[in-house]
Amino acid sequence: LREEITRHRPVAAEYTAWRQEVNVTKEDERHVSSITVEGLNWVNEDYLRSVSKIRTGDTVSIDAISRDARSMAALDDLESVAYRLEGDVGNTAMIWMPSEASIGKDYVSPSLGIYGDGGGDLKFQLGVQHVRRWMTERGGQWRNELKLGYDSSISSSFYQPLDVRQAYFVEPKLLFNRSAENFYLDGDHVATVRFEDLGGRGDLG
Repeated sequence: LREEITRHRPVAAEYTAWRQEVNVTKEDERHVSSITVEGLNWVNEDYLRSVSKIRTGDTVSIDAISRDARSMAALDDLESVAYRLEGDVGNTAMIWMPSEASIGKDYVSPSLGIYGDGGGDLKFQLGVQHVRRWMTERGGQWRNELKLGYDSSISSSFYQPLDVRQAYFVEPKLLFNRSAENFYLDGDHVATVRFEDLGGRGDLG
């Protein structure tokens, strides 16, 4: 019997390596007993929770927590996401500590366009876009755009997500557009026709 036990007994080096692997795995995993979010001023906490894959009661690794933090930090509304773990591995309170974008709810984006037509004319267009975010709890956005130049327009819309995860949305829009078309005959400019359009539309997706 002793010989049989000895024959199946693991080599000391193998046992040590196995034991270290088990210990590392156990120390790396934590049972999440609660999840809280700190430091938000205007981003909806439930929206961040919908991006995270970790739920209360899960047993997760530090790598999984870090992956969730990177996923949330990739959102336009945030600059970074840190976290804090309190308690032991069997009863861990996880606290997310996101840092919201420093530009706040509003951002303005300018643009410049240059266009050359078949008659050799160069046309310019200046534009500016303004977006005010998080006007509602589900992330509603007021979007405005102004363009001045060969094709001038102004538009205003309200983008409203229909669920917390922002997977579905509705966006009604009002717009006014003014443009000009040059007409040529045998290379000579003969007329300029101006067009004006006023209307609206609605997007659902």
